[in-house]
Amino acid sequence: MKERARSAASDVSTAATNLRNSLHHAGTLMVQPVSDCDLFWEAFQWLTIIISVIAVFTGGILGIIAWGMNAALLIKTIVDFSQGKAGGLELGLAFLGVLFPSTKGINVGQLVKGLGNTLKGGASRISGSARALSFQAGNIARLTGLPHFVVLPMVVGAKIGGSLRFDLSRSAAASSPPGRAAGRAWW
Repeated sequence: MKERARSAASDVSTAATNLRNSLHHAGTLMVQPVSDCDLFWEAFQWLTIIISVIAVFTGGILGIIAWGMNAALLIKTIVDFSQGKAGGLELGLAFLGVLFPSTKGINVGQLVKGLGNTLKGGASRISGSARALSFQAGNIARLTGLPHFVVLPMVVGAKIGGSLRFDLSRSAAASSPPGRAAGRAWW
């Protein structure tokens, strides 16, 4: 009995070793599912995106290089589209890539300065409007004797409501009974 158990253990160990060697040999025979050409175009696309983004801010010769790389990608995408490997979205994005880079870079300093001035002016206008609304609500609260937090939503609603326009003639025409003119009360 012990001899049979040792023999079985030896057979299992030999079979496991043979299986491991066979699987390792089969793994070395496998071919990579992505070709080297596909890997090149994938890397080229990423490089083109990086150079295009940098060219937006710097311009010049980098913009021309980015335009040329995007043109090459457009031609490749046209070929892939004709073979059914690319969709319409990819073709459209490749076309936009050719239009995107420029030889004149964005002046980041002026852009940040203008954005800062806009935000500063917008914040002062908003705070001024809030002060004016609060002042109006305070005057009305003093005149009526109502608390300030009750009057303030009414003042804000009155200011906002005046800027909204509703066409009530359509809704009245839809709700009026047959034979009645729209816009006239029928109740």
